[in-house]
Amino acid sequence: MDDQKTEKKGTGGRTPVSEEHKKEVHRRNNVKWDRANMRSLTCRMRTEEANIFKAFCAENNTTPGRVLKDYVLSIIKEYSGEGSN
Repeated sequence: MDDQKTEKKGTGGRTPVSEEHKKEVHRRNNVKWDRANMRSLTCRMRTEEANIFKAFCAENNTTPGRVLKDYVLSIIKEYSGEGSN
């Protein structure tokens, strides 16, 4: 009788990894990348002003974050000289 272990085809002898484990590893890698490469910008505003801005965004089918990000990127483009031509 053979004492060799039988391998499932396509696994290369490794234990198959669950989809849940793959997703968790992917999430952890994304968090690690974000920590190294992304930063948040914040500002404090009076509640009434923030509510008006949120209402404006909702009426225009966008989000406060999208509006602020677009504005910041337009300033960066102008500041870096890309917008002067």
